[in-house]
Amino acid sequence: MSEPIADRRLLIDLYHDCFPGNVREEAVVEHILDNREDPAFGIFVDERLAAACLLHGRAITMLAVRPPFRGRGFGTMLLAEAEQRIRDAGYQKLTIGVGTDDQYLMPGVPMDQGADAFFRKRGYHHNWGETGCFDMSMELGDAPEQPVHIGDTVAGITYRMAEPRDLPSIEACVKDAQESFVPYYLETQHYAAGSKAPVLVAVRDDEVLGTLIVSLEVEGKGLGSVGCTATRTDARGQGIATRMVQAGTQYLKDQGMQKAFLGYTYTDILPMYARAGYQVSQEYFMAEKRF
Repeated sequence: MSEPIADRRLLIDLYHDCFPGNVREEAVVEHILDNREDPAFGIFVDERLAAACLLHGRAITMLAVRPPFRGRGFGTMLLAEAEQRIRDAGYQKLTIGVGTDDQYLMPGVPMDQGADAFFRKRGYHHNWGETGCFDMSMELGDAPEQPVHIGDTVAGITYRMAEPRDLPSIEACVKDAQESFVPYYLETQHYAAGSKAPVLVAVRDDEVLGTLIVSLEVEGKGLGSVGCTATRTDARGQGIATRMVQAGTQYLKDQGMQKAFLGYTYTDILPMYARAGYQVSQEYFMAEKRF
């Protein structure tokens, strides 16, 4: 039988033991796992947390079994209990990873160890249809020079770091391109001097056509990232997004980052990132089950 987990530090330790390669800002990990409003329950063996499950609304945020305790049916037991709890709460479906908001450690079930087979066997399906979900990465140390740098102008479009005066045009661009990204771009720290997560923009005649957030060591030492790529709909097909990724990646290298990472990408945009040298490092099974 499972027991409630009162000491959330045990969850954090279990997370790091079971998912050592997952890239997520540590402060975010601790915030999610220490949220006392989300039920956490697990199985203890000789007073050690062997397996645990954390719920958030209709989602399983984490289901993990410590490596020495795998093969004992602990995952099956916790999954069955999670499903019952979610059914009892009145939900008609369950998702693994992403729930009702950005409360997630991973977008879905990592497929590198075949964990997707565990869920498929129990009635789960990939809810993105034919579209895959991926993390991508690139070692920057020996990476070749990118063809576009910060400050370059290509075909009349300049790729530079944003300034506070750009914010109205940035908001309009992102709202048109990918409205769900707007809250991220409105965070004022992106536009402060010396920001660790500046915004890169593609500008023509002071009009923002594309945006990208570049992060320096937000998720870990020596690790940079690019993400939230958005190109205004009437400016697509001109290579703007590709050049933003290239310029942002070169910026990471110039700032001394050892590795570049981007998460939560999908099949249609893989070629864009691949042109800058990124490769898939993890694929996710976007698991869902309806009751």
